[in-house]
Amino acid sequence: MKHIILSILLFSVYSTESKAQSINSLRDSIYAVLNTKTAFVGVAIQGMYANDTLSINGDKHLPMQSVFKFHLALAVLNQVDKDRLRIDDTLVINKEMLSNYAHLWSPLRKKYPNGAELSIQEVLYNTVAWSDNLGCDMLIE
Repeated sequence: MKHIILSILLFSVYSTESKAQSINSLRDSIYAVLNTKTAFVGVAIQGMYANDTLSINGDKHLPMQSVFKFHLALAVLNQVDKDRLRIDDTLVINKEMLSNYAHLWSPLRKKYPNGAELSIQEVLYNTVAWSDNLGCDMLIE
């Protein structure tokens, strides 16, 4: 019985040490790439377990910019999966929205200069595929 307990203990220590080495190896690989760039980059990785994490500049506030639109689309599609929204539900672009977004990139604003009623599917497509800022705000609302 002592041998079994000792084996389990050694395996646990080895597994933990192996995970730490893997994370450190990954961290070193990321730093090797980042050191060749002039950009300020943040990286955060969460593994399957709570202690499987890696963070580089995780304490800094970094803008997500258009990367956020992908996460927004996932949140909207999650609502569709839960039957809280339907992909063919409609959203309205009105004159006020068009004027508020005159200074931002919006293919929807250009396509519908007089406003329109659009399906969530079309707004999602334009938001993710064309980085439409008007569509992004419509989906947030």
